[in-house]
Amino acid sequence: MLCMKRDDSDNNSVAACQHVVQFDGELSPDEARALLRVRFSQHAVDAMNALAQKARAGSLTPQELEDLDNYERFGCLLEILHSKARSALTDLELFYEDLRRSGLLVSEPEPPAQPPTEPFEPVPIVGEPLSTTVISERR
Repeated sequence: MLCMKRDDSDNNSVAACQHVVQFDGELSPDEARALLRVRFSQHAVDAMNALAQKARAGSLTPQELEDLDNYERFGCLLEILHSKARSALTDLELFYEDLRRSGLLVSEPEPPAQPPTEPFEPVPIVGEPLSTTVISERR
């Protein structure tokens, strides 16, 4: 759901959400994935679809218009939370999260093992003096 801005009160509510929601420190990948799983319930989606249909027909009551506005504001808050969560994950983690959500990822792959790093020692070439330039070019 996109945050639609119809008037200044809607703009103010989105700005208020951005200033009210605060994260203490950085999100861990597990916390970010948990936030990405927060969604509207199926009941709420069905209610929003019914309200949208009535809105297109121009037959919303004042209470229904208020309900639709509340769903929209909550949708904006979800977008802010999801944005923060996505920014806490790497591209690879986001890829795996998409696979998990689609049901294509059965088990988490093991991260590749990092090769041990050994200190660099230049190999001298007979007849060539070792200079800083030569050493850096060989790396």
